[in-house]
Amino acid sequence: MDLLTEIQAILVETLDLEDKEITGESRLRKDLDIESIDMLELALSFSSRFGIEVDEDDIFLQRVPLFIEEAESEGRDVSSFLSSRIPFLSGERIGEILSEGEADPRVQDLVDYISWRLSRKS
Repeated sequence: MDLLTEIQAILVETLDLEDKEITGESRLRKDLDIESIDMLELALSFSSRFGIEVDEDDIFLQRVPLFIEEAESEGRDVSSFLSSRIPFLSGERIGEILSEGEADPRVQDLVDYISWRLSRKS
């Protein structure tokens, strides 16, 4: 089972999302109606399943607005600053977040985060 499939299964099992189609592009808040309490439960499920420490702020991109504000106040390039603070996201994904003006995590962002954490674990 690949990582995306495992994460989809955890989403369905943990949050009872059986009637929703979950893809890598599914947005947690807009498409899956996930709330903050759900994110905490997911972080615990991911931590338990994959044996990694999950930083809820990182995996759910909760600090993105603060990072943008920090970069702008320091006169730094926002995209580069975000890349240094959120290393598991691709430059393309960071560009999408900046153009959309919000950081609603996608299921693929969860996959990328967990893959990144697993690679650092070894």
